[in-house]
Amino acid sequence: MINNHLEIDDARIQIDRAHRLRSNNGTGAIIVRITHYKDKENIMKNKKKLKDTNIHISDDYTPRIREIRRKLGPFLNKFRNEGKRATMVYDHLIVDGARLYWDPITGPVRTPLKTQHRASDRVPLGAPDRAPDRASSRAPDLIPDRITDRDQERTPSTQHSNRGVVQSSRATRGNAATTNE
Repeated sequence: MINNHLEIDDARIQIDRAHRLRSNNGTGAIIVRITHYKDKENIMKNKKKLKDTNIHISDDYTPRIREIRRKLGPFLNKFRNEGKRATMVYDHLIVDGARLYWDPITGPVRTPLKTQHRASDRVPLGAPDRAPDRASSRAPDLIPDRITDRDQERTPSTQHSNRGVVQSSRATRGNAATTNE
C-alpha cells in the first residue's frame, strides 16, 4: 500500500505492530504503530493521494480527545466559512492566531497563542471582558454566544503520535481512518 498508493520513495517503514479492531462485518479498522515518527509524518503528508480510493488514514485518539474534537468541529467549519484561518490541532483550534479549547463545564474557551496554558489564561464563553487581562485583551472574540444542537456535528481529525488507524469504509467508527484491502 505504501509504495503503490502513497507513492513514498524508499518506503522502508518499520512497523512495531499492527492489529485489526473487532468489527461486525469483518472489515474493521487496523491499528498500526510505526517505529519512527518521521515515517509516520511522511505517510500523513501523503495520505491525500488516497482521496479517490477506499483507503483512509487518520490518527488514533483517546475517546476523550475524540469527543473534544467532535465538539470543536462545528466551530472549525464556521470559522473557515467566515474566511478565517482555522485549523484543528490535537484537542484545540487555532483561529487567526488564538487558541480555542473545549471546557466540559463552560464550553469553548479562548486562550492567547503565546502564553502558558494556565487556567487564569482561559476565558469561558460569554464571560464579560475584564480590564487588561491577558486572555481578554489579546485573544480575538471568536466564540459565538450560543451553541445549538445543529452545531454538534462530527468532523475528521488528526493527531501527532506514531499510532494511526486504518479502517474499512463500511465499518466507520469514531474518527478512525478507513481502508478496503
